[in-house]
Amino acid sequence: MKNIINSIATIFVFCSLLFSCHKELNNNKHDIPLFDTDTTLPYSMAKISSSISGFIIDERNAAVVGASVSGGGGTTFSDKYGYFELNNVQVVKEVAVVTVSLPGYFKQIKTYSATQGKAAFFRIKLLPKNISGTLESATGGVVTLVNGLSVSLPANAVVNALTNAAYNGQVNVAAQWISPLSNDIVNIMPGDLRGITKDNALKLLTTYGMAAVELSGTAGQLLQLAPGKKATLSFPLPATVAGTAPVNIPLWYFDEVNGLWREDGVAVKTSNSYVGQVSHFSFWNCDTPADYVDLSCTLMDDAGNPLPNVLVKLSIAVGSSQAVYGYTDTSGYVSGPVPANSQLLLEILSPGCANALYTQNLAVVNVPLSLGNIIVQAVSHVNGNVVNCSNNPVTNGDVLIVQNGVFNKCFLSPSGSFSYSTFACSDNTDLILIANDNDSLQSGQPTNLILSVGINSAGTLIACAVSSVEYFNYTITDKDPAYPDYKAALISPVAIFSQYIASFPEPTGAIAIEAYAPQIPEDPIHTSRRFYLTADNIHTNSVQALAGPQVKFFDHPHNIIGTTTIPVYITEYGGIGSFIAGYFSGFF
Repeated sequence: MKNIINSIATIFVFCSLLFSCHKELNNNKHDIPLFDTDTTLPYSMAKISSSISGFIIDERNAAVVGASVSGGGGTTFSDKYGYFELNNVQVVKEVAVVTVSLPGYFKQIKTYSATQGKAAFFRIKLLPKNISGTLESATGGVVTLVNGLSVSLPANAVVNALTNAAYNGQVNVAAQWISPLSNDIVNIMPGDLRGITKDNALKLLTTYGMAAVELSGTAGQLLQLAPGKKATLSFPLPATVAGTAPVNIPLWYFDEVNGLWREDGVAVKTSNSYVGQVSHFSFWNCDTPADYVDLSCTLMDDAGNPLPNVLVKLSIAVGSSQAVYGYTDTSGYVSGPVPANSQLLLEILSPGCANALYTQNLAVVNVPLSLGNIIVQAVSHVNGNVVNCSNNPVTNGDVLIVQNGVFNKCFLSPSGSFSYSTFACSDNTDLILIANDNDSLQSGQPTNLILSVGINSAGTLIACAVSSVEYFNYTITDKDPAYPDYKAALISPVAIFSQYIASFPEPTGAIAIEAYAPQIPEDPIHTSRRFYLTADNIHTNSVQALAGPQVKFFDHPHNIIGTTTIPVYITEYGGIGSFIAGYFSGFF
């Protein structure tokens, strides 16, 4: 049962709980820059209204449920498909930022140049914050990953990141290397490859590899290098770029506040690695800077319909590995920085397609360039309509489209119809369509469709019989005298949480449900609530027992004592690819 359940990325349970325990989740103080940030910026801070949407996946390419997404003063959570949407938020026009946070993963920040009246779309892949090795703070040492990335700490060089007090004990090192040749680097890397030089100039970067590093203590506390101390990072160089990589290259760290890379130091090429010293830990990058210009275009099919969520790649045509990427929004529009004074190759890509769907050579100078509409041939059109349980058109809803494991969303017209354009080639001709009614919170069963070039009719889809509720609610009491500000921290009487399938092993014959809360500044260690739902003889209208409630302190679970048996009422139980729904209520 455990293996089957873990294979379903869209399991959810909603519940109503009453807690009288400590507050939980991440500490907002962790978001405070861990290093000085120059307030003199080489761009305007003028703001405009922008909308942002996208899909979030994890290292297994599975949809991420319940990730916190913020940008322009707005905050939302990703749904069971990993989809998020922020509408009409105020962002810095030249350097707009959207931030994704999920416990157990490195924070992901995307940056873009906002355009009035145009939305931004992203596909975001989170990097797990796995412990790569441990060191003793008193002696320091080296942690080396199998891919060649290494982190070297000197002795007695670690402090508590929040208090700046010296730390003594075991140091956990979480690290990830991002190869410059990664096929999904556009989804993994932070920012948009723009950086601020030590001379305070805004440049476009060519990366030779990035690294994410974070230190933590035995109680999960965030650690940093002590003032005046430096650590050594060694970045592996892929063989295909090592020969042309410069001997000395600027080092850059990612500034989470401004969403840009900042030059800070130099790395030296040693054999097949770049080696450099850093004064703090965050994302680090080995890059060469160059001038850039903004380029924009709109992708259309031969009938004049927009091509949404399509990946556009622009690379130096000859003699360089430099490339930039962007995704079109729902209107087919995409914009971003490209190398100035260069011969570029524009390519339109699609998952499952071995070759580019469209190519164009460009001569870019030093002024912004708009390519206008680009018409792409051999497009597949998918048309259909959606009705609800009463067989009436769904006026507020969408169709989730899964193609080659990649999610897309098509919104319905006021009459309940939809039209979607994509590409049929090699391994991506199978579509899965799921209709959603946002008014009744009902979804339909998945519908399969084989794509061909031209018109493809999906017929009438029914958004009915499957609950699309994707959150569960619980109320937290204010009875804990140890946390007098607890009630103030939870202004709303009901906090909304997304369920998350536990990443560590569950007992045999049990389904684990894990709840993450919004960040609460006063509490640095409580990260989640975890529950077990027994899976024996589970079926629709069955009653199961809630077992093993725990509070999770980072990755260390602790049992909640004094609980009573709480029944869980199952209202819906489907097979693989379907949902589990139900409710329970009780006191912990």
